[in-house]
Amino acid sequence: MNPSAANEDYSDRTINRIINASKKLGCDGWVVANVYPERATNASDLDKFNSELVDENVRIIMDFLIQNKITEVWGAWGNLGHPSLVQGRDTLLSFFKESGIRVYSFAPLTKWGQPVHPLNRSVKQNISENGKIYLTI
Repeated sequence: MNPSAANEDYSDRTINRIINASKKLGCDGWVVANVYPERATNASDLDKFNSELVDENVRIIMDFLIQNKITEVWGAWGNLGHPSLVQGRDTLLSFFKESGIRVYSFAPLTKWGQPVHPLNRSVKQNISENGKIYLTI
């Protein structure tokens, strides 16, 4: 879920955190993808799960990763509550596993086993190459 209004002309706090992490890691760019391609400020406003939306979302993400030979991604979705978000994440992770794409976090996983969102300030995040904690998918 991304309630943000960030776009190519305006960044928000989450995007700013990603930009700063990318700079610290010496990256020359970054791409943000959502586990479910619908935006709502409140999860309760999301529509019922739409498998066609998820299939298209996963196809676009996987095509990009494969075309750019990307084998690791920073997972940062936090704890998801809405069923559409959970199903979108699970579908995407299934394709990651199938393609050998590893997912990491810069902080210990939440007690529900999910990677911490970049804005979670209650957890110390080690934004460094050796600060990576890999998820088992």
